[in-house]
Amino acid sequence: MRSSFNYTDSSMKRQVAPAVKLACIFGGSVTQLGWFFFGFGMIGVWIFAGHVDFLGWYHFRGDLQTVQGTVVGNEETLFSVGGSDSSPGTPVYANHFTFTVNGQELRDVSYATGKSLAAGTGVTIEFSANTPTRARIKGMRSEVMGPFAGLVIIFPLVGILLVAITIPARRRTLHLVKNGEITTGKFKSKALTTMQINKQYVYKYTFEFQASDGRSYLATGKTHRQHILEDEAEERVLYDPANPTIATMVDTLPGRPLFDQRGNVSCGAGAFLYGLVPATSMVGHGYWLMTKVG
Repeated sequence: MRSSFNYTDSSMKRQVAPAVKLACIFGGSVTQLGWFFFGFGMIGVWIFAGHVDFLGWYHFRGDLQTVQGTVVGNEETLFSVGGSDSSPGTPVYANHFTFTVNGQELRDVSYATGKSLAAGTGVTIEFSANTPTRARIKGMRSEVMGPFAGLVIIFPLVGILLVAITIPARRRTLHLVKNGEITTGKFKSKALTTMQINKQYVYKYTFEFQASDGRSYLATGKTHRQHILEDEAEERVLYDPANPTIATMVDTLPGRPLFDQRGNVSCGAGAFLYGLVPATSMVGHGYWLMTKVG
């Protein structure tokens, strides 16, 4: 096995194109999936989270006091429960009411799915003795959506988790691109994984290569495009000269970066696209948050 390039000369500083660094940081199917889950999941959070009765269990815990109250009006909210493309869901109604505690008249609103009460209807109001200003009509809730709707937060949390668990791998990839040496490796094995991309199974390839210390090591690469690791007798391997056990296949690097004879790295086709989903998520949700805070 032969070494294609040798970057051990400390006087050489490798130039890595910004788009290549971007692909290293945000590349990889799991990382991209994580950003996708986060980006689209946060849309649901902005829409629903502020209207979910997260703290109903806290405000209405223990023994509650009850008084009689009167409905003063109702309105249909913008939210509904259930439904599909062919049928509308059941609307959520806001029922406004008044009641009197210790001679003071108070007003509040309760929400119910598919239930609106006419003005003048007598209702039972419940509240904690410590916070009578937070009350609800018995059998209704104090926010538009019940706590079950709070499950919408699961999607961005899953996205954050997927991104977080891939951080070490992404850092290793960037380190290899900046500091690694390239050699060639001989095919050793190919194994089918359970992952699919575009309805094509991903395969894990293992190659054996010889590092600059004269010893043999293994490098792996995963891809659903089998031809990129089967089109040459020996495939290029990128490894860490300080620790050759850290290695990967050049052709499976995100963005397919291009290495020239001096070791500088330029963009492969579509390398910048790996930053599209993360950038859209961060900029879009950041702007939305600033408008709300501002």
